[in-house]
Amino acid sequence: MGWRPNSTVIKVLALVSAVIFVAALSAHLLTFSANPSITESRVDPIGVAIFIPFLCMILVMNSYTVNHNGQGRGLLERIRSSNEASRQFFRQLVQSCPLWARIASVALFLYVSVNFSLFIKVMQEGNPEQRSGRYYINNHGELVRELTEVEYRSLQAHQVRGFSGHWMIFSFLPLVYFAVVEPRQRALAEMQLLPKKVFCPKCNGRLILNLAERASGEFRCRHCGEEFMIDP
Repeated sequence: MGWRPNSTVIKVLALVSAVIFVAALSAHLLTFSANPSITESRVDPIGVAIFIPFLCMILVMNSYTVNHNGQGRGLLERIRSSNEASRQFFRQLVQSCPLWARIASVALFLYVSVNFSLFIKVMQEGNPEQRSGRYYINNHGELVRELTEVEYRSLQAHQVRGFSGHWMIFSFLPLVYFAVVEPRQRALAEMQLLPKKVFCPKCNGRLILNLAERASGEFRCRHCGEEFMIDP
């Protein structure tokens, strides 16, 4: 299943991804302040919003994958063909990604991995909790020990830091894809399609083909109703 929206929608998705990435980055940086007051409940909407551009990215990427007909072929042959198509698509995807984006993605992934490891280490006792004006560490319903307000705020900041690291990478990837990679994929795919403008062989009316018509070569004249095909 795939979805290939027009270029305007792609630009909107790139903008949405950029806004979410900036929000996640801002939340992450605020956790390093001298007296952090940021809490997980305040930034939870960011964790929900990241799924919008990320899932859209998956759908759009699927629209560019090659759909091989497996009829008449054995299971192993279909698996090999599918794997080869996936490898070819991944190579094209990487080649469409500029060097700076590759470096930034790898660096961000390494940072998120280290950040999450530190988060697990710091939070191994449990989660910070406030009850009746006092602060505790709660581990699956059991109050492990009492905290000072400074410790409580510090652990809350570590919670946000751990999650926001993942939010950054899950919003950065769609940002790069929609802002840079998808337009390159679209341009490459359109090179293999019919031209946008054709003339009806019956009435000689000028027509502008949509994406499905350009891919299939089948269309109906909007002037005289004639149906015909054009070979690429």
